[in-house]
Amino acid sequence: MAIAGVTTVIVWSKRTWRCNEAMCPRGSWSETSNQIGSRASLTERARAEICRRVGQDLDTVAEVARAFGVGWSCAHRAVTNHGDTLIASDGRLDDVVALGVDEHTFAHVNARRRTQMATSFVDIDRGRLLDVTPGRSGGVVRAWVESQPI
Repeated sequence: MAIAGVTTVIVWSKRTWRCNEAMCPRGSWSETSNQIGSRASLTERARAEICRRVGQDLDTVAEVARAFGVGWSCAHRAVTNHGDTLIASDGRLDDVVALGVDEHTFAHVNARRRTQMATSFVDIDRGRLLDVTPGRSGGVVRAWVESQPI
């Protein structure tokens, strides 16, 4: 990530502690932080910012991944991890009076895959997309409706 136009990389040198006492239940341990997960490439703050830029600023995952100097899958994981909790608590399903359901082709057939269909759920009164799920059957619609809070 650039800070004042300069690419910045934060390096955290975790200290490893050892206990030489024979009665010590742990022989060694290293520093931890709730802001940096184990084997993480990004801090939680950076992961939240990636999610914000994709969800609010409508940047693509690829753009944000390049800006943060990580791979697409790392950035996408940040979006899904932080985004799922935001979506669950955003109230988008509150006060839905009329639900619209539409099916469309998500990915066309080619030499390696069959045509993939998706079902969209829309709040007709507010003209807002609520969700998109794979498949296009009555069972897909029923499962989605049953999984929503009443």
